[in-house]
Amino acid sequence: MCLSPMKIDMNCAGGDTVALTRRDSLARVPDSHRELVTRAVRETFDDPIAYFQKAAARCQIESLKSFLFDVISTRQWELRLHTNGYDAPGLAAFAFACKNLGVVELSPAEEVSLDANRPQEIVEFYRTVYWIHWSVYGGAGGLERACNHHSVKTFGSKFKGDKIDPHHTFVLGSTACGDMFVYTSEGKGGMLCHENCYVHLIGSIEDTLDWIFAELQEGRHPEFDYNCWLPKRP
Repeated sequence: MCLSPMKIDMNCAGGDTVALTRRDSLARVPDSHRELVTRAVRETFDDPIAYFQKAAARCQIESLKSFLFDVISTRQWELRLHTNGYDAPGLAAFAFACKNLGVVELSPAEEVSLDANRPQEIVEFYRTVYWIHWSVYGGAGGLERACNHHSVKTFGSKFKGDKIDPHHTFVLGSTACGDMFVYTSEGKGGMLCHENCYVHLIGSIEDTLDWIFAELQEGRHPEFDYNCWLPKRP
């Protein structure tokens, strides 16, 4: 990853990305991106390595803890302030150069109001980080902000595979190919194939997170396993 002085580039979401390194000042951020510099972002910018070390140390999800320590171990980072061409607000994230994945973007935990009925693993995840992405901003491939956890009932399709209640099954994020990581109110987790709405439950939410982060730490983007998870054709 190139750690050049602050620059502005068009991104894949139809907006612009302002990139800052430790040599830059937040006071120089243009007005168009200033609202993305939240208190959490400002505090993290002082020392992103220390911030995510502390976040990882107190995290109760062991696979997320290990993943965060692995990501920040290169110590190469820049702050990216992303706007987009949608109605949704933009996003600030710290991009870390990773030897196996290229770049991983992490957003520090923000003060968000989570539904009291969310499974504990989801609550713990957002106490630790706000957003994780391993693809270009504007593309699929990451774990979404809590405000974007829509139920799968919006797809209006007949689901196949493992049985779920669409009204109580939510999208946690997606693969780079657009297949979705999902979880249920009862604490199960797995994947939903975007091509045929086939559901494969990996196990608990923590089991699913363990699998996602294990794949990433092995240098692989987690993907729906079409060879193993879909029924064999006769």
